[in-house]
Amino acid sequence: MSDIPNFPEFIPVSKENILEIKQAITANPPEISDLSAGNIWGYRTSLNYHVSNLDGNILIRSIPNSRIETGFPAFFLPPLGKGDTVELMKKCLPYGIFSSVPENLARIAKNAGLKISEKRDDADYIYLSHDLCALKGSNFQSKRNFANHFYENYKYEFLKITKALLAECLELQEKWCNMKKCMFFKSLEMENTAILEMFNNFEFLGLFGMLIKINNRVEAFGVAEKMSSEMVAVHIQKANTEFRGIYQALSQLFCGRELKNFKLVNWEQDVGNQGLRKSKLSYHPFRLLTKYDVFY
Repeated sequence: MSDIPNFPEFIPVSKENILEIKQAITANPPEISDLSAGNIWGYRTSLNYHVSNLDGNILIRSIPNSRIETGFPAFFLPPLGKGDTVELMKKCLPYGIFSSVPENLARIAKNAGLKISEKRDDADYIYLSHDLCALKGSNFQSKRNFANHFYENYKYEFLKITKALLAECLELQEKWCNMKKCMFFKSLEMENTAILEMFNNFEFLGLFGMLIKINNRVEAFGVAEKMSSEMVAVHIQKANTEFRGIYQALSQLFCGRELKNFKLVNWEQDVGNQGLRKSKLSYHPFRLLTKYDVFY
């Protein structure tokens, strides 16, 4: 029996209902990274995610929490399920806007009389896995150079993330976060919380990943989640940049070992960070998955 109540009643996202949410994701795979189990679970505390059921569709709603200041209004993610999605959205809009709505659905909503607003900072970067694995051609010359420098100058191990290695990955995350001063930046603080939640529930969420060890220390890791038979979402890539070329090597090695059987790789958003945007664009995305807010 479902633990999820019927709309307009909501309960917090929990271990009791995340499995049902995952089943809905598997049955109707979404394109957007926001609707992955890892991101819903990871950000459930920071964004105060609650869940409800409406006409056989699962609704994920972020409810403002006075204890956690995010700066976001109440919002829904796009419904998980099938049916007349625009009519579902109209029923929900008195309780909050819809956010992270893919362009095709946003256009349908606009034609149905709703308003839309593009969110460039929230766009997902979609790549062909072949490009990330091979790094061929003039577009990827600098990436190859950095990766080759790493391969030629460092003695490294490339290993699958196991339960026994999770704690060592978290040590690198703590080091990275201290260096970036996460506690002073809300987006980094929220990301750090999400990473901790994902690692603490790694197998439960169906996540997988690879890491790089140098001198028996974890110096880079990547974590991903299957979105569909065609697409995989890369939730996390962290590395110690004291080792020149380590990010480029991590991306190529991770792709070659774990991502190559997917056609598309979703590297998620740049959240308006100009350095991150420049980096993601430099890998020449196959497409940008533009998202919108939808409201009255």
